[in-house]
Amino acid sequence: MTTTVLLRAIQGIAAEHGFDPADDETRMDCIRVLAAAGPMTRDDGADLGFLAARVTITGTSLQAVIARVAPRLSLVMGQKLAAQAAPVLGAVAGAAVNYAFTSYYQEMARVQFGLRRLAADRALPREALTEVLRARILAKG
Repeated sequence: MTTTVLLRAIQGIAAEHGFDPADDETRMDCIRVLAAAGPMTRDDGADLGFLAARVTITGTSLQAVIARVAPRLSLVMGQKLAAQAAPVLGAVAGAAVNYAFTSYYQEMARVQFGLRRLAADRALPREALTEVLRARILAKG
């Protein structure tokens, strides 16, 4: 479900740049944004980072954090309320990760579709524009 939300957000950026989200090439670009994450080689781990964060938050580490926090909460809030708060804490953590990654992928989509729009408007190869962007980013960093 999260991947669908991310792809819809990326498609929304494509539409903002004047591309039809139902077009096959646009769909492939949306998948490329999700798969590659960004124009730089160091961005390529973002998708793996997202999956790792999701597994970590829904896995045993979050349960361990909740187990540490819940006894303290139970002193303040009572045991029943603390037990009911545990799933809410997990949901909030998951939502925070989803928000962060959705924002990141939307920014990467703005780069991808901005370059595509610029290439179409100037009749330039998109790969050449991507290389110019990489060179400028590397020169600054």
